[in-house]
Amino acid sequence: MTMVKTGRILTGWCVALALSCHAFATQTANAQTTLACWNFNGGTQGGAPSLVRTSGTCATCTLTTTFTGTPPSTGTTANTGTTIGGCCADIAGLDLTLFGSNNNGQAITFQLDMTGAQDLILTMATRRSENGFNSNQVAYSINGNPYVDLGAPYDPSLEVYVLTDIDLSAISAMDNQPDVRVRITFNGASSGSGNNRIDNAKFQVNSLIGASGACCLLDGTCQIRAAANCVAPDQLYQGDDSTCPSSCVARGACCVNGLGVCELREPANCLAPHLRFCRQFYKIL
Repeated sequence: MTMVKTGRILTGWCVALALSCHAFATQTANAQTTLACWNFNGGTQGGAPSLVRTSGTCATCTLTTTFTGTPPSTGTTANTGTTIGGCCADIAGLDLTLFGSNNNGQAITFQLDMTGAQDLILTMATRRSENGFNSNQVAYSINGNPYVDLGAPYDPSLEVYVLTDIDLSAISAMDNQPDVRVRITFNGASSGSGNNRIDNAKFQVNSLIGASGACCLLDGTCQIRAAANCVAPDQLYQGDDSTCPSSCVARGACCVNGLGVCELREPANCLAPHLRFCRQFYKIL
């Protein structure tokens, strides 16, 4: 059973406070490790943007987009960026510009490897034009499962860069998972030139605290979790450094005796003679 906790999205930090915003980001980095960061400086001004990760410990982390356009346009380009929330003392360089009302409903997706990590936070500098995308929905997926929306859509600042903080640290199911995806879906653009601009997209994490291993869930599926995150009654920790797939078996309600005492058990453990009377009540929850 995956427990989804509400994260938070903070935006609207004015550019007049750019120095203090940058100082905040630096303090966060001192306590955390940069998993992956994109400064987009490898693109071409007015041409194709670069989606290549520029720093961070995750060599396999990627960024993709579904934006499209009439050739040679792809609905993306590169414009002058900013130093707000920089990856690593970066110059302003270039940014990722997403444009076109024909791209309402399109998205960018970050694919991350959170193995050995927890407490994910994304910061990025954001802005939009007057006719740009004003309803941007953040969602996440873990190991190929359906996406879950994170709060309400956010609306970037008009024409000036601000630092947007997307805090996913409360979603413990992400911890130590090899395939975590963070998707931003853009809506609300009202013209072909309406655009949103993103720079210095930085994911930060803490190292996983304590032992971790395979955690069997009620439905028989298995996830790698910290031992501290596999303690609920419907979860079974398989031991430190154990791996998935583990010998997880779906469990359900089993009456232990005629007094109505009920336990979560595997089917094979609900067959003893003193359980025969209650076996008919066995049900996978």
